[in-house]
Amino acid sequence: MVEVKRDEIWVVDDSVSVQMQVGNALKKSGYSNVHIITTADEAIKRLETATPKLIVTDSNTASKMDGADVLKAAAGKKIPAIMISGEKTLEEPAKGLGAVEFFCKMDGPKYVTGLVEKVDTLFGHTQQASTGRVM
Repeated sequence: MVEVKRDEIWVVDDSVSVQMQVGNALKKSGYSNVHIITTADEAIKRLETATPKLIVTDSNTASKMDGADVLKAAAGKKIPAIMISGEKTLEEPAKGLGAVEFFCKMDGPKYVTGLVEKVDTLFGHTQQASTGRVM
């Protein structure tokens, strides 16, 4: 049985398939408070009144602002953020803007596994290899 973790996580991505991949992987790992946000503009506006525990953002969203703007806004509120992108060359710039981790979508499904593992580490959760149960 998976422990329910109520830490609020925002997934900012305009791709429905990525929203589903990342959102479902986090929920399957016990994170019950995952919010999907489709644009950087919307995420930054929500940051005016809300403080999630973590933001996972794509580098590009279908909006005036982008993932770099989300990273800057998150850093300003001291919220950890992870950037995902289809472009490997954005890793260093993302970390320079405050991303705690970077995952490339071009690495296939393993980027989602790595992302969930990083979230567990950030939140102090560990997985038992034999049962998958979160401790």
